[in-house]
Amino acid sequence: MILRKPYAFLIKHFQKINLILLLLACYILYKNLNFYNMVKDYIATTYYNPLLMPMSDYTSFLFYVAIFGIIFISGVLIYLLYYKKKPVLMYWLVILEYILVFAGFLFAASYFNGLGFSLMDLQRSLLIRDILLIVSVPQYVILLLLLIRTLGLDLKKFGFREDEEYMDIAEEDREEFEVELGLDIHDTKRFLRQKLRFFSYFVKEHKFPLSIAISVLLIFGLYQGYQTIFVNNRIYHQGEKFRANSYEMVLNHVYFTGKDYAGEAINSEDRKYIILDLSITNVVGQDIAFNTDKMVIAANHRYYTPIRTHDQYFKDLGDGYQLETLKPGVENHYLFIYEILPSDLGSNYTLYYQETISDNELKLRRIDFDLTDLNSTENTTEKHLGEEMTVTSLNTTYSPFTIQSVETNDTFTYYYTSCYVWNCR
Repeated sequence: MILRKPYAFLIKHFQKINLILLLLACYILYKNLNFYNMVKDYIATTYYNPLLMPMSDYTSFLFYVAIFGIIFISGVLIYLLYYKKKPVLMYWLVILEYILVFAGFLFAASYFNGLGFSLMDLQRSLLIRDILLIVSVPQYVILLLLLIRTLGLDLKKFGFREDEEYMDIAEEDREEFEVELGLDIHDTKRFLRQKLRFFSYFVKEHKFPLSIAISVLLIFGLYQGYQTIFVNNRIYHQGEKFRANSYEMVLNHVYFTGKDYAGEAINSEDRKYIILDLSITNVVGQDIAFNTDKMVIAANHRYYTPIRTHDQYFKDLGDGYQLETLKPGVENHYLFIYEILPSDLGSNYTLYYQETISDNELKLRRIDFDLTDLNSTENTTEKHLGEEMTVTSLNTTYSPFTIQSVETNDTFTYYYTSCYVWNCR
């Protein structure tokens, strides 16, 4: 195969190549400053929410593409400039700088990816902040140098030769060269057979220790896989019992509505409510209260914790939890009410329980659920007088009944019992 040497193309488009480097460097600096500001705010507030501030916002796939793009293009330019006997120190510094940026981002991202809702490690957080600051400083110098190379300005006062020298295209840069793409199949097969034969000798000579090593690695891998999938990152489902800290819990139902038990709108700000029907059992030997702030619903823009001011609107669904003490071994049924802002309506809601592992470590227990929309109505079959019927409401089927007659009067008086928490009237 005959190819033309790339030197002429690279030299001719030298300024355009530096422009590409400049744009990539600007993007990386932008991401670097965003990440640095986030870490600085985290140190000041000790607040980080992986649900609302995922690492993918700061270390995206495009960011790593830009890093490797700069390193690759700089390597090509080093080859070009070295061939033309021009200075290459600047591009070596570019490669070194962005390798350090890559390493710094990996270190910082690994910390936050493993952080979850855990408490802050101050020393490590300060180290990450300083690393992000240090690797950002040389980027300003690199941006300036790349801008000068892109514009083709006179570089004498900076100790560089003029960029026009790099634009000289010699005839030898246009010469063609031949690439041999032939492959000797027989040599390749012979080489592979030889390596396979040597490997089989090695396996036979060390069969026993290899068997032990493979068995240990297999058992360790299976154990780690089981822990990762079924323990550490297990996803629970509605109706499934799980234990965390001092409680055994079951999520029975999840409702969504903007109206109270009488069908009236609760507020005029278009806010809606998610109501959890949760069974909680105290599994320790003393009376304790449930920490409602640990039961979190994550939406697109923020996360929500239960409120305790709207229980009276949903008394047909059950009793809202008001920090009552839970007795050991007794199953309790309570409602947890979340007020959802209009900006988060229609989000993909996710429920987490923040299990305390140690003083500075929390573990997220995720529970998937299906929302029952109480705002919607469902058409049912038509019944006539004297026909038996049953009514199903909120997954509860009531006893069958029959309407025998209908009267029309100006007024009717009827009595009913309304209960809220422990008070009935």
